[in-house]
Amino acid sequence: MGIITFYWNTVLGFPLRFVNEELLEKLPDWGVPCYKVCATLVLLLVLSDIFGRSKKVVRKLLGKDRLVDLTEYEPYTVKNRKFVEELDAADHLEATIKPLIARKQYDRVAEVFASLNRWKEAGKWFAKAGDRKRAAEHLAKAGQTVKAAKLLLKAGEYTTAARFFAETGKHAAAARAYEKAGDMARAGDCFSKADKKLRAAECYEKVRDFYRAGVAYAQIRRHQAALRVLKQIPKEDANFERSRLLITRCQAALKNSQLRE
Repeated sequence: MGIITFYWNTVLGFPLRFVNEELLEKLPDWGVPCYKVCATLVLLLVLSDIFGRSKKVVRKLLGKDRLVDLTEYEPYTVKNRKFVEELDAADHLEATIKPLIARKQYDRVAEVFASLNRWKEAGKWFAKAGDRKRAAEHLAKAGQTVKAAKLLLKAGEYTTAARFFAETGKHAAAARAYEKAGDMARAGDCFSKADKKLRAAECYEKVRDFYRAGVAYAQIRRHQAALRVLKQIPKEDANFERSRLLITRCQAALKNSQLRE
């Protein structure tokens, strides 16, 4: 209590000696105590700042490991198990995955490999676990896009499989996948790129894209089929004028073939 009294009366009272007495007398009863409380708070803030700066300096001098702030670390609990497994896997891969394989926890094995960015092995174990979608995702990351696309087909992910096939230039496979997805327009585009014009024309016709169907039929000299679909194009269609020109060409080609016969 003696120290507190000394601080409150002597230390905090010292600056008041330089204040005009008349001014002090005019202050309300709570004026001086209020000043002392505010001065104490300011002093505490300054000391806290000094302590924080000193702590940083000491850390730099001694190295962070010598002065550890325990608040920066969480204890290893069950919720940290995955993180611990990843650390163990990085140092002791075989020891980590062997018991998981023995328990047939193939998805956990895959996750261990994925945590190490070993996408090919992760894809293999996800496939073994029956998770075709995740297996395909990791195989694609490993650059095995076609294999990933085949897995996606088995998983019923036809649109993504088609996109993967198309990205690797497998346009016929992409077209078949788009057909299964019910996207006939894209299927027609891919069949056309694969130089399968008849299949392309049939797909375009199913979605009533008569102009592109007519072009595809005309490219393989199916002029009768081309005329049949081109004549269904209405006048308000953007391709109506071009379709009339193509009709003329198909009619001329038919006439020439009849004359040769």
